[in-house]
Amino acid sequence: MRKLMVGILVMVLSGCAGAGVERYEVRAVVLEVQNEAGSPAGLMLLHERIDGFKNREGQKDSMAPMAMFFQAGPGMDLQNLKPKDKVRITFEMHWQPETRLLITRLEALPQETPLNLEGLQADV
Repeated sequence: MRKLMVGILVMVLSGCAGAGVERYEVRAVVLEVQNEAGSPAGLMLLHERIDGFKNREGQKDSMAPMAMFFQAGPGMDLQNLKPKDKVRITFEMHWQPETRLLITRLEALPQETPLNLEGLQADV
């Protein structure tokens, strides 16, 4: 009986941990690296279109290319990144308690990688 209760508790807690969090992968160009003490580390990125993005109401939509700040996940090293670098990121979209885009995976891409920014320019 005790094992059953522990098992149910583990399932309930693991199910709640990611409630309301969506994950996406997107390619982007780095506009700015923010790694200063006193503010959240992260990247200002100009990203490609994100098809299947869910808005705050949970409705599937498409997010057009735009510049946005993405917060670096715990232990993420941004030291070797600089403006104009191209990257592929996986991020979590958190709407509650505050809007936050959290990078969970970061991969540097070759500089010659073409990005479809639909006419937007990375002015860096």
